[in-house]
Amino acid sequence: MAGPHDDRGEAVNSEVLASVEDGLLRVTINRPEKRNPLSRAVLARLQEVFDEQRRNGELVLAVLSGAGDRSFAARLKQDIEKWAKVVKDSGAKID
Repeated sequence: MAGPHDDRGEAVNSEVLASVEDGLLRVTINRPEKRNPLSRAVLARLQEVFDEQRRNGELVLAVLSGAGDRSFAARLKQDIEKWAKVVKDSGAKID
């Protein structure tokens, strides 16, 4: 993964935390104080994470979550089109 990581391979000091183990990508939007909005910075980082995993070919499953206990992502309904573009641009197949 691009950017700084801890000893478990998780990104640190980021709005998006990501780790991969045994083909499982765990991605967490990490702005609980704002209810994890899909800002341009977050969408750009999600794009980087998924692009990197697509290139290395080890990804079997991805789990996307939001930090905190208030919501997955604020304004999700408004941000769905942005997220759909990230997924489409990554080349991911969704079943």
